[in-house]
Amino acid sequence: MEKRKMYMSAGAVVIAIAILSAVYFFFLKGEPANVGDKALQQTSGSAESITDTATEGVLEIDTNPLKKAPDTNPVIKTNPYSEVKTNPFE
Repeated sequence: MEKRKMYMSAGAVVIAIAILSAVYFFFLKGEPANVGDKALQQTSGSAESITDTATEGVLEIDTNPLKKAPDTNPVIKTNPYSEVKTNPFE
């Protein structure tokens, strides 16, 4: 009879541990991920606000160096006699 009581109490402990772990994984495990997502969103929002305040009043720099490049197209300047009205070879 003593062994039977011991086995029943051990079984009750195992069942209790199984129930507690199931409750933890199904109900409590999802909350830290939600808290982490909220913290990540708050961090990204604060990072954007820090960036906006840091760049406030900064001059914008044109990053295209060829925007004001001179026209060096050789095709336009191929005929030096384009302004001549008469044909000099006739």
